[in-house]
Amino acid sequence: MKSLESKLKRWQILHTNQENRKEGLFGFDKFIEEALKDTVPCRSEAQTMLNCLKHCDLDSGICLELGTYLGRTANALGVLLSALSPGTKLYTIDSFEGLPECWRDGFPRGTFALTEDLRPQLLSNIEQVTGSFEEALPSLLKRLESEAEGQKLKIAFLHIDCDLYSSTRAALEILAPHIVSGTVILFDEFGNYPGWQDGEFKAFSEFLEFKNRKLEVHYLCRNIHHQAVGLKIL
Repeated sequence: MKSLESKLKRWQILHTNQENRKEGLFGFDKFIEEALKDTVPCRSEAQTMLNCLKHCDLDSGICLELGTYLGRTANALGVLLSALSPGTKLYTIDSFEGLPECWRDGFPRGTFALTEDLRPQLLSNIEQVTGSFEEALPSLLKRLESEAEGQKLKIAFLHIDCDLYSSTRAALEILAPHIVSGTVILFDEFGNYPGWQDGEFKAFSEFLEFKNRKLEVHYLCRNIHHQAVGLKIL
């Protein structure tokens, strides 16, 4: 494990937006001080993923990613899962139609759309599910529940790369019955960008408050060079 961790520290999977290379921008420093100061500071996306996966009980639930795009994080997760839990599959969902609405400046509706010939090739332990979250998630969950043979379907690991508040909120509501104590969630755009308070962060905050859910959160790690934050439901 130490060897894998040391390699990942050098595996700098970073986004190219220079303004996101510094931690604590756009008012996110206050949230770091309030909630994240004791979390593990990770220097790459791969290190952030590994830190989250190490806190998962991968034998007790499914691994799910919302937002495939080029398949970069999906394949990185696939490599890590093959090392940590051979036989565990990652389900990754994307419509490949791009953002359903404008996200923020520079990210209009349709950004991240991919034609079929440009869609990613994924590792053998990854299953691509194509469709919107609202359409694809219920169908996938129904199939996996039938395969669970009466056992409650739980999410062990959830990677949320939805970008938009609306998409994140919709997905969390669908997944709510399966997000339980022990579920680890990695948000790709939790903070540290303009308007972060109205994105994935807001959707998750409302998710915790909706219908008086009694869920406690333990923050695990953060990517100090980007926007990602990992947490565990207690």
